[in-house]
Amino acid sequence: MNRKRMRRAIAILDRVHAENLPFDIGQWVSEPDNPYDCGTAACAAGWMARDAEFRAEGLVLTDESCVSVGFPAFELDVGFLAMAKFLDIDYDESCQCFDECYYDGDTPPTAADVAARMRALMKKKPRASAVE
Repeated sequence: MNRKRMRRAIAILDRVHAENLPFDIGQWVSEPDNPYDCGTAACAAGWMARDAEFRAEGLVLTDESCVSVGFPAFELDVGFLAMAKFLDIDYDESCQCFDECYYDGDTPPTAADVAARMRALMKKKPRASAVE
C-alpha cells in the first residue's frame, strides 16, 4: 500500500466533504468534455485525478473508453484497476473503496464515507510497503 498516496487521497476527500464540493460516486466525472473543471461533480477517484500532485505522478482522467466519460487512468490501466495500482492496493480493495455497489444503505455514499473506508483499510493493513 502506498500510504503517502492514501493519506493525500483522504485529505482530498475530507476537503471535498468539508467544502461541500459536488460529489457523485456513480460517475467518474459528470462533464467528460471538461473533466478537470472544479465545478463538475466527480467520484472519489475523479477528485483524486484532478489533484495536481497526483496528476504529476501519472493519475489522469481520460475519455479513451467505450463510455464517453473521463475515467481515471494510471499507466496502461483505467477505472478500479488503475486506482488499485496507483494506491498499491488489491483490486477488490479498490472496488470496496471506489465502487458504489460495495456500500450499503439507501443514500449514496459521500466523500466522507469513502475517506472513512480508506482510513479503515490503512488501519487493517500492516506497513509492509517500501513506500510509506
